[in-house]
Amino acid sequence: MNKNPKNCPLCASGEPQLYADVDGRRYFECNNCSMVFLPATFHLSREDEKERYDHHENQVDDPAYRKFLSTLLNPLLPYLADGQRGIDVGCGPGPALVEMCREAGFAMEMHDPIYADNPQALQKTYDFVTATETVEHFREPAKDWALLNRLLGFAGFLGIMTWRWRGQTAFEQWHYRRDDTHVCFYADETLEWLAQNFGWEIKEGSERYCIFQKR
Repeated sequence: MNKNPKNCPLCASGEPQLYADVDGRRYFECNNCSMVFLPATFHLSREDEKERYDHHENQVDDPAYRKFLSTLLNPLLPYLADGQRGIDVGCGPGPALVEMCREAGFAMEMHDPIYADNPQALQKTYDFVTATETVEHFREPAKDWALLNRLLGFAGFLGIMTWRWRGQTAFEQWHYRRDDTHVCFYADETLEWLAQNFGWEIKEGSERYCIFQKR
């Protein structure tokens, strides 16, 4: 069980280093892209993962949840034009962001492998893509980030929400790490690697969100 992974699941660089051994789980850091990740050995089963999500109380009309999602939507809106088409990836059981975007005048689709499986929507390209509290759940990050890139049309915008990790001591005590459905953790350097790898430009961001544009 404790055998070290041979490669980073995002950039495929070899020999990730043990970063933290806490709560019975071993986290590794990539020396190339700086992502910290939990190897597949420690991932929950799909059934247990869904059970955790089912306990989330994310309702479409919940003002508090909408305010939370506005952390990404408010800075993203100035980059978008009226009537553009978007998709929310990882919308969960309460697709509030989809409804908020529709209310703002955008044509929206959604996809979630558990709650809104929509393979047809994944065959299209969009003016913008959103992924809120999604990318930290990526079990196959190389594949999943490549999907986000394929969904983006020319000059399209990608907006993500996820917390960045800030050092080993803070990581071990971090509430975000303690969610056992979270398996990938990103540093600023990881987002810079993603931008370079996919030919994106980082338009703006904070410790909570990031907006990319496809060049």
